[in-house]
Amino acid sequence: MGSSVVVGFRRAFGKFLGTFGLLVALGAMPAAHASDWGCEVLLCLSNPAGPTAVAECVPPITQLWNALANFQPFPTCGLASATGSYASPGMNYYNACPAGTTALAAGVMAVQATSAGAVSGVAVDGLAVVQVGIGTGDGLLPQVDGGGIASPMPAKTCVGGSPLGQVTVLTSSGTWSTATVYSQVVSLPAQASGSVIDVYVDSALYSQVRY
Repeated sequence: MGSSVVVGFRRAFGKFLGTFGLLVALGAMPAAHASDWGCEVLLCLSNPAGPTAVAECVPPITQLWNALANFQPFPTCGLASATGSYASPGMNYYNACPAGTTALAAGVMAVQATSAGAVSGVAVDGLAVVQVGIGTGDGLLPQVDGGGIASPMPAKTCVGGSPLGQVTVLTSSGTWSTATVYSQVVSLPAQASGSVIDVYVDSALYSQVRY
């Protein structure tokens, strides 16, 4: 890898990758060698505006889509991997929970705290917004009936903060159950595509790209 590529790449990672101006700098890079492709892919995937928002990213990302369509190995970038920065393809129809929240465990019920706060043990009628956890969503796939029609997938629930208490809720089946109250409850719908690339910077999830 040429020295100009290394310098430009490290500078981009120093600014958490993806900065539009730094990605534009890819245009000044010399013709890429085979070993440069994985680094170009990582930089382009990290652009918040989209992996092909910069013209110079179109060729390496187009090559990536073609490689994935033909079940070829995902490209890697040794320079970035050494710092805990990399991209990992996977299958999950749900986006990651927003910062400060975590996925609600499967089958667990949660409700959003009101401005008045949570009062433990208070019964909540059927008008309350009760979310039921499905976990992280890993491994969940659309269910298709005999006619080939897929059923809507449930939403993924993310909760933030420590539990504030519990309330008794009336479920859709007409029975009473217990739900945990959180200061933040977020509902994430299933995405149209389950093919996703997780981009990590310093071993922490930075962004997700669906294709």
